[in-house]
Formats: sequence, C-alpha cells, structure tokens
Amino acid sequence: MDFIAEVTGMSYSSFSELDLSVYYITLSNTSGTATIKDNIVTISLYDDDGYAIVSSDFSVYKYSTNKYKLSDPDGVKNWASSYIDTAADLKINYDIDTTSTSGTVTHAVSKSDGTVVEASSFSYSKSSRPDEPYPKSER
Repeated sequence: MDFIAEVTGMSYSSFSELDLSVYYITLSNTSGTATIKDNIVTISLYDDDGYAIVSSDFSVYKYSTNKYKLSDPDGVKNWASSYIDTAADLKINYDIDTTSTSGTVTHAVSKSDGTVVEASSFSYSKSSRPDEPYPKSER
C-alpha cells in the first residue's frame, strides 16, 4: 500500500533550520501489526505547481513500538539542499506490510515534542489469494 505524508512547505529559511532527526512516523493497526516494508521510504520534492522535481529512497529504522525515524536525517537534508531553489514541498511515500487480512492503519508524522504534522488512516482488505497484491490506498 502506498501512503503519502505531506510534511511541510519549504522556504530557504525554514529549510536551513529544519532538523529531520526530530521527525518520526507512527503506524498502528486495528488488527495485527503494520510495518514499513523493507524499512524504505521514498522522499519526493515538489515545486510550487505540485510537480515532482526529484525522488530518492532512504532507509528508516524502528526505534520504538510502531515508530520509525530516518536512518540518516542529515544525508536526506544534504540531498534535498540541492533543490532548495525549486522545491516547495516534501512528501514521504512508503509501502506497508500488515500481519492481518483486513483492518485500519493509522499513520502520523510527528515531531519529538509531540506535535503531529500530518495524520490519517485508511482501511484495507487483502485477498485470500497469495498472488493478489494489496490494494493501493487512495489519497
């Protein structure tokens, strides 16, 4: 399942002060567990018109129950800094693995001070056929 989390719009001054190490992703599932598949997120940068400028994959690690952080937040910031003159928005996309055949996954991007930047949830139902993929979440 793809899931997009909009973090914030970016300006030069806000980007220079941005500390990605304070952000984390929380996943919870009404039945079973939900994890970020392969501990990989895709971060995409968008221009003012909403067009994708660039995307790249980055690793995350599970640092607490249901919580994930970027493995190299400074590396992500260094990568993104090349696009500061054209980037207006940053989005995180990742696939989710679940241990149950149906449920509701709640997702939140938060800061270490407890501020929730973005949160949403979606319901899913997997087929009993092992060769049928998860449905894509729509947003």
